[in-house]
Amino acid sequence: MSVDHQTFVERCLSGQVLANEVDDVIDAWHDGDDPRTLREFLGFNELEYTCWMKDASCVYDILACRNENRPFTGEREECRWGMAARGDGEMVDISAWLPKE
Repeated sequence: MSVDHQTFVERCLSGQVLANEVDDVIDAWHDGDDPRTLREFLGFNELEYTCWMKDASCVYDILACRNENRPFTGEREECRWGMAARGDGEMVDISAWLPKE
């Protein structure tokens, strides 16, 4: 799949974007002409999208489940992706820096 057609979830899991960059991704969807729905563009299934619309912070749980090949149940999961602050105070996902188990 070309980078242009990768979903937000695929791009997060491959380290191309950070979870907290979802607003930029949504702006790109609004500004572009991609025929997919926002849900499809982001790469969420219906349950994930519904939960994310109610609480955007569940994106970390969705990504953790996808990364660990676990089903997302919609219940708040223990977020297993570590976070670290950049020097400018921005939070970033450090899972890409950690060795795979």
